[in-house]
Amino acid sequence: MNHQRHRRKESFSILFLSNTGERSKQFYVSRLVLQLSVVGVVLICLGVGWLIYQSVSDQARRGRLQDKLTEQEKLVSQLESEKQKLNTEKAALAKEVDTLRPPADSSTKDGQTDPSGTSVVPKRYPCSGSNVLASTFTTENPYLTLMVSAKSKIVAAGSGTVSIIGSNASCPVIVEITHENGYRTRYMCHEKVNQKVKPGARVKEGDILFTITKDETLVDYQVVTEELIDPLSILDAKG
Repeated sequence: MNHQRHRRKESFSILFLSNTGERSKQFYVSRLVLQLSVVGVVLICLGVGWLIYQSVSDQARRGRLQDKLTEQEKLVSQLESEKQKLNTEKAALAKEVDTLRPPADSSTKDGQTDPSGTSVVPKRYPCSGSNVLASTFTTENPYLTLMVSAKSKIVAAGSGTVSIIGSNASCPVIVEITHENGYRTRYMCHEKVNQKVKPGARVKEGDILFTITKDETLVDYQVVTEELIDPLSILDAKG
């Protein structure tokens, strides 16, 4: 006769003792239940720990973002301050430019034209005829350079007196006109020309100074007050 061995299920007793003399209580817990309880407690502890970690991380992240926001606000404030400073400097420079601007001739109307209606600012385009703007005003070359065709005419940009007729190594003809409003204009031709004026002559805006005799002749045009200026800044669009 075969004997079957019976395995008893392992269990644990939990005893609750009262310190007041009341009846004690005892509970029996199987091994599986105890293991599940331990696992549950561990999981709960892990969950609580994770929540605490996330809370601390979020607080640290918010702190970093707040620091960046504070830095950005400081930068914006600094830029606003610099902008106000630049606006103040711009206004001061504009005032200084107005102060340094040459005064209009007392005989002019609104500081722009003389009684005959001619502009006192030498703003007429200095060439009448076929021409091309070869180069513009730069610090190294403080003038306009025109490439002019034969028979075209170089004319006075404004009314004034012929103060200089001369030449140098690169320009056989140089004509300078002094205007009554503090401007001087120079017309420097790189080829020989048919000259029309003499030193001391009075000219009006548009009067012919010399006639070009050779195609692709280069003429440098310069405007001077107390310093060299870009002629394009004062040229009349209709010139």
